[in-house]
Amino acid sequence: MLEIKENKIIQTIGDQKKEWSIQELLEIPDPLSGEPLELRNAAMFKVVEMAEVLYNELSKTALLRYDFWKQLKP
Repeated sequence: MLEIKENKIIQTIGDQKKEWSIQELLEIPDPLSGEPLELRNAAMFKVVEMAEVLYNELSKTALLRYDFWKQLKP
């Protein structure tokens, strides 16, 4: 289950809860693993929207992934 907050996404799988920052989600190679692909993709499109205000603070890796998700057409 995913819960989208103002500047993070909270992922709950069973009794485990993980809070992901926007930067973190754009830097790891397999974000939100354990979730169905459709939910992961929808969440990542939302992450891109939320990352626009943090654009100047993102790492090079995060910027590359930001550009990927920004240009991806489902």
